[in-house]
Amino acid sequence: MNNIYDFHMHSNKSDGGSTPKDLVAFCKQRGLNAIALTDHDTVSGVAEAIEEGKRLGVKVLPGVELSTTYNGEEVHILGYGIPYQDEKFLAFLDYLKEMREERNKLIIKRLRSNGVVLDYDEIKKDAESVVVGRYQIAKVMAEKGFCRSPAEAFDRFIGVGQPCFVSVLRIPTPDAVSKLKEFGAFTSLAHPANLMRSGKLEELLDILIPLGLDGMECYYHSHSERDRESLKEIAIKRKLHATGGSDFHDSGHGGLPGSGYVVLEEETKKLLGIDD
Repeated sequence: MNNIYDFHMHSNKSDGGSTPKDLVAFCKQRGLNAIALTDHDTVSGVAEAIEEGKRLGVKVLPGVELSTTYNGEEVHILGYGIPYQDEKFLAFLDYLKEMREERNKLIIKRLRSNGVVLDYDEIKKDAESVVVGRYQIAKVMAEKGFCRSPAEAFDRFIGVGQPCFVSVLRIPTPDAVSKLKEFGAFTSLAHPANLMRSGKLEELLDILIPLGLDGMECYYHSHSERDRESLKEIAIKRKLHATGGSDFHDSGHGGLPGSGYVVLEEETKKLLGIDD
């Protein structure tokens, strides 16, 4: 049986539904051999996931997913092998968290102007996650009866193009790659198919590869077979490593752990520290 990998998943330390420990246990049940916990802009669940992985025999890579911006478009960068206990790295993530905080406060202000009164301090206190984002705000809106579900909150209020949407406050994509490389991380461009379709992928790679971009998420739960093949061709041409994952959050968001089987080259396994 082939080994099963998943290097893109989220816990309740950001916007996932499971604790890091429960997520690793779920991956074990699904037969995964190696995974990465890649919460948004935080590594607060990594130690717990690694410890549970050791107990269950699942290799857990310390990871993070940074939310960045390139020419007004949101771009996500995955970092693997990050120094999740390094004070300077944690200070960098705290800076990103502050950027999220400013955006959240602007969203709360706009919601209030539209008749949706929420206490942001209460949201932060009650949220299981360390990094609060739109999902947590939408969840509270549903709980308080302002909408029927978090999805409706996005559709009516805080989604792109809706009255309470606030443009993303993010670190520029090139700066994110440079910073991750500064800390010795393996970097990969997350879910690049949309960039490929919009014609922005090649120009972005022209910028990121000289800065040290290592790979590209060629395998992703919603990528079609054509997407995967096209991305792998680009990766080969650009001498990038092909990575992949499900982007699992919970049963209603992302694919299930291990969906869209990831095929790793031997050199990629070595760089990621995977020893089959």
